[in-house]
Amino acid sequence: MKKYNRQPEKFEIFDLFSTLAPGWDLQFNDEKSVNKFCEKIAKSLRANSKPTMLYGRYAESMFGYVAASLGECVIIKKEDDGDVFTDIDEIKIPDYRIITKNKGAFLVEVKNFHKDNNIFELNHKYLMQLQKYAEINGAELKMAVYWSKWNIWTLLSPQSFSKKENKRVITILEAIKQNEMGSILGDVFIGTLPRLSLKIYVDHITPGLLPESEEVGFRIKDVEVYCGDQVVSDKEERRMAITLMMCGKWVEQPPKTFVSEGYLNAIEFIFTPEEYDESQNFALIGSMSSVVSNHYKMYTAPRGTIDKITFSDNITNLGFIIPKDYVGSQLPLWRFHQTVK
Repeated sequence: MKKYNRQPEKFEIFDLFSTLAPGWDLQFNDEKSVNKFCEKIAKSLRANSKPTMLYGRYAESMFGYVAASLGECVIIKKEDDGDVFTDIDEIKIPDYRIITKNKGAFLVEVKNFHKDNNIFELNHKYLMQLQKYAEINGAELKMAVYWSKWNIWTLLSPQSFSKKENKRVITILEAIKQNEMGSILGDVFIGTLPRLSLKIYVDHITPGLLPESEEVGFRIKDVEVYCGDQVVSDKEERRMAITLMMCGKWVEQPPKTFVSEGYLNAIEFIFTPEEYDESQNFALIGSMSSVVSNHYKMYTAPRGTIDKITFSDNITNLGFIIPKDYVGSQLPLWRFHQTVK
């Protein structure tokens, strides 16, 4: 799935100038107006880059990439962009309009949840305003909640929430039970054989490992990827295995070094589940949505703080697409689909 090029540097900046011109007394083809526009935009950006705004927008953008990467969507469009003219009061416009491969269409409001407790709350009036807009459009409304401390996405119908005074509430456990990410968007839980590892072989043209030295430089001779004791040589399976290592929930063990006669031969980076039932011969490594979310964070927040919330790469470069007919010869994968009654 590719991101449609709307040429934001051309059209969206022009539209923003047009929108703000009446209130800021700006005029086209006027250098002073252009300078005033740039100064006010810079001031507004600094003033509004607060954690609540930033992380809310971050989760909103992330959901678009996650939904696109799960493989069941035809179109994902920002719904709340641009001017809206209406004679109807008390409506709120959701974040996204989504059309799936089975021709289902629905609207999505995205929320980020990062509190210490596990209860998500939503103002009842706010939800009713979102639902009113959805009803006018003849579409269902869904709430996408990102439980950021757990790196979990849940897609929920309004009926999933309980009433509490003037609020609608849901716990993370109930949200997981009612989650429609799988049944609508194609999310799955992924399992594979422990362990996954990346083994780097050293070119012996470089100096050997000196006993008195704590550091040694080397050049890479070869790289192997393992699933269990099996070398993963297929290009696509290697890509998936590396993504699972980097973005799955298995724990990275201390690097294992292979040394002989004072020379460093190889270094192996090993990833294993914290615990699992060895009798079933596989372990869950996370959901596709959580893997894609971690991959998204690598692009947009590589140092742990948000650098950007979008980028120009195709979704295929970010996502973790598993073909529906996938049968791995070297990387066996178990996929579990959650359905909601």
